[in-house]
Amino acid sequence: MICRYWMPSRPYAFGCVLRLRTSSEFKTGHSYGHFFPDPQYENVQHIICCDSYATYAYDLEFEATKEFAK
Repeated sequence: MICRYWMPSRPYAFGCVLRLRTSSEFKTGHSYGHFFPDPQYENVQHIICCDSYATYAYDLEFEATKEFAK
């Protein structure tokens, strides 16, 4: 038997937005996870569905032309 409708047993969120902010000494590299970039804004990701087991990761790289802020 195939069930077409499934009720999740844990909370889910739909239509989420994730914005990654770092200090100016870093820039974002490759991103990992089930999301897609916003076509208009930099470092903004759209998440279709998120639950307590969802994982998102970013590679951070040092900016070569700047020193650390004091």
